Parts: sequence; structure tokens; C-alpha cells
Amino acid sequence: MKITTRFIYGLRMVTYIRQRKGPVRMSEMTAELGISKKYLEKLAHCLTGKGILSTVRGPAGGYKIDPFRRTLSLYDLYIALEGDVEQGLCYRNSKCNSADCSTMNILNGLNKHIKEYLKKHDLLCTEKGVL
Repeated sequence: MKITTRFIYGLRMVTYIRQRKGPVRMSEMTAELGISKKYLEKLAHCLTGKGILSTVRGPAGGYKIDPFRRTLSLYDLYIALEGDVEQGLCYRNSKCNSADCSTMNILNGLNKHIKEYLKKHDLLCTEKGVL
């Protein structure tokens, strides 16, 4: 699994929006988070398309967590931004029998623990700043 800038910025964006009472303007997020407007717009487009964020039009408009969403795990956010958590690959050789490969068994165990950690932390049910 790779923790990318895209995931970190997406996490910062979602937690910032979650802490606000109403819709958050892009200009406010850019100023508060120190992330370029262009980058935040890409993230917002992706997260809106995946049903994590929704938009409110008009003078008091902006972005908010989709009101129909009851949970939002770190795993949900990761999948929306990055795709599935990568399965570790054994680079020992291309004919590796994964059932007998100790490296693959370690990578599979790590992958399992990472997924469990991401799934058990719900961004909508946690106290402010606490995971």
C-alpha cells in the first residue's frame, strides 16, 4: 500500500469539510489547507463522483459530506482516491508459488492488517481530531 499525496490531501479535505457546519467554498479550503485550488478541484471532482462529497450551488454554496452517507471509513476514502489496497507482489521470481512463499505470506498479512485498520476508522463517527 502506498500512502500518496493524493490520499493525504483528500483526507485533509474531507476532515476539514466534516468539521464545518455548512458547505465549504473551494477558496476557503485553498486558504486554510494550503493546497492549490486546481489540486483540490481534482479531488473534489473525484470524491463527488464517488458519492463522498456533494455540492451546494449558489452564493452560500460549496462542498459538504454527502448527506446520504452514514459512514465513511478511511478504507472508503482510500478506495475512492487510489483504487483497491495493493496486493503485495513477490519479486523473487515470476514462478513463485505464493502458498509456499514466506515473503508473500508476510505481504498478505500486512495487506490484511492495513485493510482492517482502514475499515475500522470511520471519519464520520470519530470525535474531532481523534481516530
